[in-house]
Amino acid sequence: MTPTPLSAAVAFDSLSAYAAATGGFLASATAESALPLAALIAQGESPSPFGGLFFPMMVIMLLAYFIMIRPQQQKQRRYDEMIASLKQNDRIVTTGGLHGVVSSVQRDAETVTVRLDDATGAKVKVSMWAISHMAAEDKPAADKADAAKTDAKATGGKNQTAAKAGKK
Repeated sequence: MTPTPLSAAVAFDSLSAYAAATGGFLASATAESALPLAALIAQGESPSPFGGLFFPMMVIMLLAYFIMIRPQQQKQRRYDEMIASLKQNDRIVTTGGLHGVVSSVQRDAETVTVRLDDATGAKVKVSMWAISHMAAEDKPAADKADAAKTDAKATGGKNQTAAKAGKK
């Protein structure tokens, strides 16, 4: 027996009635509401189970880019600029924690000769990748004392009295 359109509609009606009685996902489906896939797409409904996840995934990817990837790229760019601008008499700190002054830069060999101690003249040759950062310029002790005197005059000696009160 071949199904006729009428028997197919009756079968569909009985299926939807069964689904309505059992609370299935076809509870609201009727023969008239059965739409082909092209009609679903035309209505804007996504046939893909991942269609609703596209926007949240894009937001997460953008956040990951701006929180993790972009700052690392900027840090690497600043480091590359620092290495490119290395010159003699720059104060540096190596990744091993050695503090010194650049004596010479060999860009073709990608090495730097660092003077560690002025008194003994101790020098070390390190790779450019081993340079962590540029060290801050240290002020001589006389300059620090002058700065403290200037600060005391500007504040009227208030800082010195507060420091003495803290020592008691």
